[in-house]
Amino acid sequence: MFFTTTIKTVFTHVHALIDRQASTGCPCSRPHGWFLTLISRGRYTGNLSGRMVKSTPWANGKSSNLSALCIGLGGWSLRTKPMDYRKYQVKWIMPKERLVILAMLFVVQGYAGYAMAGSGWHDHLIRQRDGKGGWVVRPALRQELKDPDANNTMPFGLVAMDNGEIAMICSREITVEGKWTPYPVLAFSKDGGNSWTDFQSMPGVTGRPMYLTYHGGGSLSFLAGGRRLFSHDYGRTWPESIEDPRTTDGMTFHREGNAWVDRDEDGHAQAILDLGWHYKPGESHPKSAATVVFRRSIDGARTWIDEVAPPQWKFTMLHDRKYWLRGVSEGALVRAANGDLVAALRTDMPPKYFEGQHNDNIEGTSISISKDNGRTWSDMKILFHAGRHHANLQRLPNNDLVCTLVVRTDVRDGKLASDRRGADALISHDHGVTWNLDRRYELDAFEANHSENWVDTFAGHIGAVVLDDGHIISAYGNYPRKAAVLIKWKPDAEPARVQ
Repeated sequence: MFFTTTIKTVFTHVHALIDRQASTGCPCSRPHGWFLTLISRGRYTGNLSGRMVKSTPWANGKSSNLSALCIGLGGWSLRTKPMDYRKYQVKWIMPKERLVILAMLFVVQGYAGYAMAGSGWHDHLIRQRDGKGGWVVRPALRQELKDPDANNTMPFGLVAMDNGEIAMICSREITVEGKWTPYPVLAFSKDGGNSWTDFQSMPGVTGRPMYLTYHGGGSLSFLAGGRRLFSHDYGRTWPESIEDPRTTDGMTFHREGNAWVDRDEDGHAQAILDLGWHYKPGESHPKSAATVVFRRSIDGARTWIDEVAPPQWKFTMLHDRKYWLRGVSEGALVRAANGDLVAALRTDMPPKYFEGQHNDNIEGTSISISKDNGRTWSDMKILFHAGRHHANLQRLPNNDLVCTLVVRTDVRDGKLASDRRGADALISHDHGVTWNLDRRYELDAFEANHSENWVDTFAGHIGAVVLDDGHIISAYGNYPRKAAVLIKWKPDAEPARVQ
C-alpha cells in the first residue's frame, strides 16, 4: 500500500511540474531507459484523442504518461541509448525543480521499472516525407506488449478474424544458461488493439512462429519448428500439426513475411499463396545467392501445387571488378485490386559489405509483380539495397497497398546515414507498380548503436493488419525495449498543426 501511494504521489508531482513548466514532450515515444536530454529547436502542436496537446513528433502527449517528460539539464545531457536522434525545444525547468524530478525519477525507474505491457494506446506522432525534402507530422497511437516471462517478445504476425478479434503471434524468447529458446505465444484483442489478453502458449512447441494465416470460419495456421499447426476455434487450441512439405526437389522452405489468402464470398480460404527460400547444397550466407519459391495450396495449406522459382528473382551486382549473383530470401504477398499478385522480397547483401563487419541487417527489399496468378513474375524493382527489410504487405479499403518495413540500419545511398532504428512504411497507389519513396512514413524511431559493431541488431521482425476503417496496426520488434511495439496509424490522417 505504501509503495502504491508513493508511486502515485511521484507521478502527481511530476505531472504538476511538467504542466507548469514544460511546453513540449520528449522525443521518445515510449520510455527508453533514462530519457533526460538537452533539446533544441522545433515545436509541434497536434490535436490527439480529441484534446490539444503540445508534443514532438515522437511524444505521446503532454501528460499521457511519464514518457512525455524530457528535462534540460544545462549544457550537458544525461542519457543512455537508445534515444531518438531528433532534437526539439523545451522550456527550462528551474534547478531546484530539476533536482526534485530527478529524485522522483530515480524512485520510479529504480523501483517501479515503468515498463507496463499492454497498457493500451498512447498518443504518438509519425512523420511522412512531403516529396520536397521536408516532413508532414500525423497523429497516431502506440503501445508496447511484453510477455512477462520473456527476455524478448518479438512480433511475427497479425490477422483480423471474422469474430471481430485481432490475433497477434509473437516469439517468447528466453535465454537460460546461455541457451536461447523461442516459444510461440498468442494474444487477442476485441477492441481494435487497445487491450489484449495475456499471452497464450502452446505446450511442447518451440521455434519462432512464421506466416500466421487466417483461413476463415475460426481456422488459423502458422509454422514453427518445421511443422504447420492448425486451430479451428479462433486460436484458443491447436490440436493438429503436420510436417511442412519441402519443395518438389527436396529443398527446405524457410519463411518470414506474410501469405495471401484468396477467399470465397463467405470469407473461407479458396487458395493460400506462399513464399519460401533456401540455399542450394554447399552454399551459404552471405556470398551465395538465396532462392525463393512461390507455391499455392487449395486444401488449407496441407499440400502445395504450382511451384515456381522465378529467374527474375536473381540479379547481379558489380563489386571489385567482379559480378556477383544475388538472390532473395523471405517474402510477403498481396493481391492488388486489379488482380495482380505483388511480392515484397528481401534482397541478398550487396557484395560491397562482404569485407569488414557485416550480417543480414544490411540486406534490402524489392518488388515483383505477377499478372498470371504466380506463373510468371516481373523483373524486380529494388526499393532499398540495404538496411530496410522484413516486409509485410496489406491492401487498404481504398485499394492502395501498404508495405511495412523494419529499419535495422539506416543505410541511404550506400552509406550509414544515421543511428536511427525502428519501422517505416510505403504506400502504392497503382497496384504495386510504384511506391512513395519520397513520401516514406517513419512509424517509429529510436537511436541506438554499438561503436564496436555498426551493423548490430536493435530492431527486427514485423506484422501488420488493416482494420475496416482504414487504420493499420503495424508491429515490430524493439530489442532495447525487449517488446513488440504496435503503431496504429492512418496514411491520410489529418496532419498535426506546426507552430
